[in-house]
Amino acid sequence: MNSVYILAALVIALVILFFPGTKKTQRELEVEQMVNIDEFVEKTADINHDLMNELVMATNKHVREKYKKPNYIIETIAAKKFEHPKTGNYFYRCMFMVISKVNFVSGFTLTVDIRVKPKVEVIGSTKQPIDVILPKDTTPYEQSDVQGKEFFNYELVKKKVEVSGIELQAAKNKLQ
Repeated sequence: MNSVYILAALVIALVILFFPGTKKTQRELEVEQMVNIDEFVEKTADINHDLMNELVMATNKHVREKYKKPNYIIETIAAKKFEHPKTGNYFYRCMFMVISKVNFVSGFTLTVDIRVKPKVEVIGSTKQPIDVILPKDTTPYEQSDVQGKEFFNYELVKKKVEVSGIELQAAKNKLQ
């Protein structure tokens, strides 16, 4: 009887060790790194040239380390300042247009949370827009059991949607 309990405990332990659960997507990991702004209040972002240069350089370094390729920040799309009402801690959430030229030129937008004190450092980054409200349940977008389908023949679709002159005239008369 004791051997059955030991065997059951061993099986449960092996299942827990070798099947740790679902793996988080890259998007979920990126969003977790971003600061939860529910506790913060948006303030006016007074950013001078020197501070903006530091924000851009810190973001440039972060992108180079994260994506392992040289890049250039060509545009600042948005910059917001968030301050905690009780502690006074603050950070900037900025959205930049980034280009990279390794084999071919590619571009993307990047939203970063940057802490300025005691030194300028990127806390988190995501490729989501700065004002996006992410859905709580993302499983419909991550299902792996969905089967792909063949595309319809364009000629069949075109024949089905071709409008004859009589049908067009009838629709015009109906609108008048």
